[in-house]
Amino acid sequence: MFPFRPESFDEDGNQLAVGLQHFCETVAYHEIGHALVGALMPGNSKVSKISIVPRGLGALGYTLQMPEVDRFLLLEDELRGQLATLLGGRSAEEIIFSKVSTGCT
Repeated sequence: MFPFRPESFDEDGNQLAVGLQHFCETVAYHEIGHALVGALMPGNSKVSKISIVPRGLGALGYTLQMPEVDRFLLLEDELRGQLATLLGGRSAEEIIFSKVSTGCT
């Protein structure tokens, strides 16, 4: 995603925003993939927030689904829907970019 070339850094060694637009676009498609698949799957909660702003060391973005009620048991189709939602980001990247990023591993 980010091209780590000498021209990507200033004279103090700070990384410049080279390739930032493509990076944000990838994360945006990834997160909207989770949201779209989640909206279509049975038993999934509504999406309450999507962010493409990096948080902490691990998350480049996130899609937050909050359950409307506490659930202790899931039916098979609901569980399959949750699995499909988790894979929605990867699928979106494959469809849009014909490849997946390290955020999908």
